[in-house]
Amino acid sequence: MEKSNVVLLPQSIDFYQIELTRMLETDRFAEAAGLLRFLIGCESGDPRADEEWLSLLNWLETTFPGVREPNGGGLADAGSGRFDAFEEQSEDADEEESEADLLKRRLNDKADTDDAFVLKLLEKLERASTLPEQLIALEQLALIRGDDEHIEAALIKWLQAAPLSPIDQFTALQALGRRGVKTEIILARPGGQIRVRPNQTPQNPEQFPEAARKPISVFAEASGDADPMLTAYARQTWFDFLAFYYGTDIYDRLKGGDEGQSRIWAAALHKQSLAALQGEGAAADEELYARYGLLPEQENDWRDAQKALKAFTPGI
Repeated sequence: MEKSNVVLLPQSIDFYQIELTRMLETDRFAEAAGLLRFLIGCESGDPRADEEWLSLLNWLETTFPGVREPNGGGLADAGSGRFDAFEEQSEDADEEESEADLLKRRLNDKADTDDAFVLKLLEKLERASTLPEQLIALEQLALIRGDDEHIEAALIKWLQAAPLSPIDQFTALQALGRRGVKTEIILARPGGQIRVRPNQTPQNPEQFPEAARKPISVFAEASGDADPMLTAYARQTWFDFLAFYYGTDIYDRLKGGDEGQSRIWAAALHKQSLAALQGEGAAADEELYARYGLLPEQENDWRDAQKALKAFTPGI
């Protein structure tokens, strides 16, 4: 399969592995095959992951011939993007909602008929050998109804103790939020800690504060429709970036940012996205300054924004 110029970040690869496991465990084989075609078409920088994805796709197409694409699949058939849980409602929203309702009903029926089911999920959360397995157990526990304080306490304890990346922490917070957990949780981060309440964690892009979403709108207006791939990559990166810094001082600054700050962040995002897709030096600072209307006195903020994005996307 021909490679596209989409570059997968390490955080993205981790998330997609979790999504694949979730799709396979819920028998969504056609969706898994579509996601695999997308991943195989990307530049992952991880030969082992590429080999695993190709092997899994071959197995799916052999075992379930109905998942094959008549035209061979490809990037255009790949699905939505970095965070399925982050995407707005699709055109098939009613179908997706019924699928979620079906999964919730199945889990609760099992919990009602098997007194040990919840305990088994908690044990899987604690002892599973891989993070995807743990996060799936967390998602399932989040869907089981009831106000069992024991479950809530166990989930919070696991989240605080598990060695999770910031984005995986955010994914876990989303799951706890769907369960309605309101308790303030303290989570360790490099150089400090954050205090967050799961029920306030955004479940989709539109739930982020307007000021935090504004830079991607400014970027889209400034870049136009000349490069849809660049726009798609920047959008994916920006919402990953918000998840990565959720609860931190940087996130708080983004929540309270004004129009000038939005232009600075949009310009930094533009530069980082071009560097990821086309290499360093793809856009000169002077060109971006002019395009986004930045002023000389905004130089320090511009450098700070680039530094934050660089920390989120090391190696680019």
